[in-house]
This record gives sequence, C-alpha cells and structure tokens, in this order.
Amino acid sequence: MNGDLHYYFLQDESLNLYGLAGVNILDVRVKNRNNVIDGTDDSRSEIGLNIGLGVNFDFNGVLPFAELKYV
Repeated sequence: MNGDLHYYFLQDESLNLYGLAGVNILDVRVKNRNNVIDGTDDSRSEIGLNIGLGVNFDFNGVLPFAELKYV
C-alpha cells in the first residue's frame, strides 16, 4: 500500500511540476507447503517513506504523468 502527497512548484497551462512525499507499507507472507525447510510459515511488515519529483502534461483533457521516486 502506498500514499503520496503532491506539492505543485510550477503550474502552467500544459505542464505541472511537483514534489511528492508519502508513506508505504510492505507486507510479505511465506507459506511453507512441503516442509522442506522446517515446516514454518513466516510473515513480515515494514513501513517506508517516499520522496520524489513528478510532472503532468495536459493533452486536451488527457493527463499523462511521469515520476521519479525514492522508496
């Protein structure tokens, strides 16, 4: 799960530049089905931070975007 907030530095008619920051949650679960290792299941969750830059382009109502993000 991931959530970001955007702060727009530059807003033009066809181009928007923004910074982003947010939080992500990673949940990993492993099930041992054949008892090869030791017959146990394992799970782990971690919380991380995101930071980056993004840009939106306006093409007649279609809004494609690109982001560079460090997670």
